[in-house]
Amino acid sequence: MQDKRVVIRGINGGIEIVIDLTAGFSGAIKHLRRKLAAAPDFFRDLTVKVKAFPPLGEKERKDLDMLFSQYGITWKEDALQQIEKPAPLQPTPSGRHAAADAETHAETLVIYKTLRGGQEIVFPGTVVVVGDVNPGARIVADGDVIITGACRGIVQAGAKGNRTARITAGRLLASQLRIAEVVARSPDNASNASNFSAAKFSETARIAEGIIIIEPAIGR
Repeated sequence: MQDKRVVIRGINGGIEIVIDLTAGFSGAIKHLRRKLAAAPDFFRDLTVKVKAFPPLGEKERKDLDMLFSQYGITWKEDALQQIEKPAPLQPTPSGRHAAADAETHAETLVIYKTLRGGQEIVFPGTVVVVGDVNPGARIVADGDVIITGACRGIVQAGAKGNRTARITAGRLLASQLRIAEVVARSPDNASNASNFSAAKFSETARIAEGIIIIEPAIGR
């Protein structure tokens, strides 16, 4: 069973961290530290929204500042009136659960494992993968797709026509990216191509002037 004290999830154009402090701050921040350490490069230079319940005190904010600064994270605090209850796990159209090691929160599916070749995720919202997406794996999401590790599979965001959807990954090396109806395929030598990057920092794919471009995922 996944620990619900800290939930990292995708929101429109960014990342949100929800922290349940009802069982104590020390345990929650320890769990958050483990999650950040699992994908340190992904979070670097990102701005994230933080929701905590009960609200953070001054000392707790300072402790979070120290933790986030270690990973180059800028954060903003949003008010949270109560802890949001997770929604039931959504099935894929075939009737199978989207992933065994997964949990859903409102419109976001969070998958805590690497997707291997042959695995497919179909979800009517945003998909967050805490791990890699290997060649042969496929994700289809109506919302955004966020991958903390490397993306080497086939990924589609905005599957129902949302051209503002984005695909973000620690490294975008996908064999195919699709946002709404716009498709980009990896060339034979991705490192020498302008639209597929081998950069060693988090990247975001989005539609600009009718094509998919890839840029650093900074200040989203």
